[in-house]
Amino acid sequence: MLIKNITHSDMDGVGCSIIMNKLFHEHLGFDESQIVRATYNDLFQNIMNFASFPQEDTILIITDLNVETQFLKKLLDLSNVKKLLYIDHHERSDGRKGLESLKYFEPSRFEYRWRKGVSATKSAYDFSVKHGIQTSKEFEKLINIIDIYDEWHKSDIRFNEALGLNSIYWDIGFDEFYKKFYDGLVWTKEMKEFVAGKFKEQNDYFEEAEKYNQIVEFDKKKVLISFNPKGKYTNLYTLRYDADLFILFDYETKLMRKFSLRSTNDYYDCNAISLKAAKNLKGAQAGGHKATAGISVPIEIGMDELITELLNVIEKI
Repeated sequence: MLIKNITHSDMDGVGCSIIMNKLFHEHLGFDESQIVRATYNDLFQNIMNFASFPQEDTILIITDLNVETQFLKKLLDLSNVKKLLYIDHHERSDGRKGLESLKYFEPSRFEYRWRKGVSATKSAYDFSVKHGIQTSKEFEKLINIIDIYDEWHKSDIRFNEALGLNSIYWDIGFDEFYKKFYDGLVWTKEMKEFVAGKFKEQNDYFEEAEKYNQIVEFDKKKVLISFNPKGKYTNLYTLRYDADLFILFDYETKLMRKFSLRSTNDYYDCNAISLKAAKNLKGAQAGGHKATAGISVPIEIGMDELITELLNVIEKI
């Protein structure tokens, strides 16, 4: 029996993978999980390919990814998927109803933990503790700090630690973070010094970023656009600036250019905006959820064309 975990490529996603491997490998005795990290570009095709190959009996675990009920049904149609465990916290178009109906029709093959207001890592942890995984104060601290960051609990006294841990995640990458924090968080002197250096780097970045930022207003709603070519710390813009929606240059390769969208309230749905804009941009890929999404376009599509299309969509809201 294969254990396959497809998870979001961020700190909350890797937190879920750490917990799932502790449950299935350490506690239940399965072979170590096969882990694939995913973004919302081509998400569904990647999940389908990962789930269906090879044709071997599989427990499929999807964590920290907003996957609609209809697609979950398609995964259960795969003969090799013997059980599907779905753990997430993003807002769903059908709320809990779709998941409940799927569980009703597939009681032995489908299980889920969907809970708003906590990170997917925290839901995965609570689920695994109920199934008997061993824990510790250090491991609980890791879970709590991931939760504080991912749910953006800015008033929590540990929020700076959470920001620092996320900086470490992006600095060392998914695989190294997984290895380093598998047994829990030890906040060493070296880590504290690293975080202090990251804070200075972030402050320097945002001082430089000012000249790349511009504000567009729609009916008293502010949209901040940043063309900063260094494309970094997009997750922190909502802490630094007052706006309802952020359109932020993320990175580019030889083939594609990526922007991130982030909203700070329920007025703007980043996922809907990115998908609508992508329909009118040949070769574009987009997706995400209500609060944050991404859009990638072929490099030959100019920034002006992309931003104009996004603003056209926003103006019609």
